[in-house]
Formats: sequence, C-alpha cells, structure tokens
Amino acid sequence: MHVLLDPWQHGFMQRAAEYEDDPQLRARDFLRTFEQPGLEPMAIEHTPFRSELIPAPANSPAPEPGQHTREICTGLLGMDRDDVDRLLASGVLEEPVHSRDTGQPALPG
Repeated sequence: MHVLLDPWQHGFMQRAAEYEDDPQLRARDFLRTFEQPGLEPMAIEHTPFRSELIPAPANSPAPEPGQHTREICTGLLGMDRDDVDRLLASGVLEEPVHSRDTGQPALPG
C-alpha cells in the first residue's frame, strides 16, 4: 500500500527581500544593480539563464516618457517635422522633461 503525502505540503516560499542573502542566488549572479534616472539604484533579476552563444541584454535604463517621440513620428510614421512641432506645442505629443541643472532627462512631476 502506498502512503500519499499531504497534498498541502510544499517547499518553502522565499520572498523577494530575501533574494540578496540567498547563497545559491548569489552564486548564480541572480541579481544585478539597475540604475534608472530619477530613482535610487535597485536590485533586479538578471537574465533567467546564461549561454555562451547568446549575449546578456544591455543594462540600460528604460526610456523617458516621450524620449523617442520625434524619432517615431518622423521616421516610423513618416510625419512632417513641422506637424510634429505643432502637435508637441499643442500638447498632443510629449517630449521628455529636462532638468535645468543637468540638461538630462528627468521624470515628469
């Protein structure tokens, strides 16, 4: 006769806050530091697997709101630059908000 295990018995659950202290995850280089302008550096998941044939993705920040507006409108959509300028001026389209001190894109608000 076979003894069935309790169907509610499972392995332990690890919370995200515990990842940085996990020796197995550290050995696998599971986390990497990510920097996004306007935010504190944060630990995020690295690539789910590693391969000698597939390069790791670039560690670059997410685009700022409106960062590619002109490029998309004129290049991909074939819009005239004057039309894009008009739509930007009227608030229909958006470009990044730049910090006056650094000239770098900053989060709106």
